[in-house]
Amino acid sequence: MPNVAVMTTADRAQLKNMDYILFLLRSNLIPSALDVSQCLTDTGEDLKPILDEINQLERRLSSLRDVRRGLELRASRYRSLLSPIRRLPPELLSYVFEFACADPALIGSYLRSFPVQISQVCTSWRNLARSTPKLWSLLEICPFRFRSFSIEQMSLFLTMHLELSKSFPLYLTVDLRDISKQVGSPIIHLLTLHSVRWRIVSLVDIGLFEEELSVIKGKLPLLHTLILKSRLSDNFDAFEIAPNLRAFTSIYGWYFKLRLPWNQIRTYRVVEDTVGSIGRELFLVKEATEVLLDDCSPPRDLDPPLIHNLRSLSIVVYSHNPDFGIWFKSLTLPRLASLTIKGADQWTHPVFHQDFAHNGLRSFLSRSSCIITSLSLIEISVSDVDVISLLSALPSLSSLTIHEREYYENTTFTTHLLEYLVADSDDAPPDSRTELNHLQTLDFRLHGTVPATSLVRVIESRWSRNREDTSIVDSLSMVNIMVLRSHQATTLDVEELHASLNGMGVPFSCSSKFLQHR
Repeated sequence: MPNVAVMTTADRAQLKNMDYILFLLRSNLIPSALDVSQCLTDTGEDLKPILDEINQLERRLSSLRDVRRGLELRASRYRSLLSPIRRLPPELLSYVFEFACADPALIGSYLRSFPVQISQVCTSWRNLARSTPKLWSLLEICPFRFRSFSIEQMSLFLTMHLELSKSFPLYLTVDLRDISKQVGSPIIHLLTLHSVRWRIVSLVDIGLFEEELSVIKGKLPLLHTLILKSRLSDNFDAFEIAPNLRAFTSIYGWYFKLRLPWNQIRTYRVVEDTVGSIGRELFLVKEATEVLLDDCSPPRDLDPPLIHNLRSLSIVVYSHNPDFGIWFKSLTLPRLASLTIKGADQWTHPVFHQDFAHNGLRSFLSRSSCIITSLSLIEISVSDVDVISLLSALPSLSSLTIHEREYYENTTFTTHLLEYLVADSDDAPPDSRTELNHLQTLDFRLHGTVPATSLVRVIESRWSRNREDTSIVDSLSMVNIMVLRSHQATTLDVEELHASLNGMGVPFSCSSKFLQHR
């Protein structure tokens, strides 16, 4: 039988000792149940004040944590008062807002407004944003993409922007393709109420709303740029009176019958003219000084060639219509000073052969008696031989821009071309001298498959500090070079090029772009 110990008072005191308890647990001795119960009661009594004290401390700790959070929040607000953004005066902060709101508010597949987002940051930002009309003046309206909002919500959103823009000029893009009059008319009505503030306006598929737009006639005092992509009736005259209209973009063409102040147009762009109406429109914009032809079909009925006084001509060439030489057969441009030929896609191969460069362009120059001072060849495939032939016909060039296509090897920049661009020394034979003696600006983008020394030699020969006689060759005023780098094109050392130009002292910009995929 188990040995039941009869405990004395000293034993009971010892029983409260943890070591003694462990001893009893490991032994055969069984203390009296009464004694153990008493010890439990005593321990409970001893534990109660401890638990009470712990509860008090936890309540105190919770209270201190609440105080700490309040103090941390106060400190955070104090720190926010010292943040650099708060030191900006409202005038400067409004410029930051303008930069952040460079994209227009969108009314389409969703409602997006950067000024609204800024207004949700804090009260001061909201007040400043709402008092800066320019932030609310850019609008892109595409209701054919409208899915999630009612016409009333869309109208409220548009009305808010129109009201907060106050008297600031409006910059609008309105695309009403596949829109019924029920949806489009409220939009047109709201916009026409503010027609006196229209500055730059792009309108797509507005033919269904000619009647609603007729009310703006004579109410377009600020309109400067008009972009049309819509079939319109010949008697549409809403834009006939616009005293400040200077730029017109024709998309799809066939606007020559439209009643516009054609004689006011100074910048004229034609995009996707597939009907060959460009000749008739060019005849109307007689005062235009800058013309851009983007994916246009060859002109019709231009025999003899149309004479025009434009000063700048840009031609964007597409792979499906690569022959841009037809324009130089169809036009006579006596005041042409700037010429840009640009490939629209990576697959564009313009018809830019030596016969055109040597004969076609020379015939055009002779017929026009113009002096081209600026030439840009951007993202087109043209050989160094053809470019040299082209450059030899343009001795008055002061600005030359050549940009290679990114995902192809150099087709234009070779050591042969760069040697041609080196300004000859005074004692070189006259028949071997480069005729480009007036170059002042060079803008090159090329793959790094030519040595840096070849580029440096071109620039060095044209920098006045390196020439004793500056009367023969004009000095460069600016050089921009971007090197397209890849694992296959590592010949050109960009750091070496930068160091050489920096040491030379010529004003320059030298950068590089690494191509991930070739």
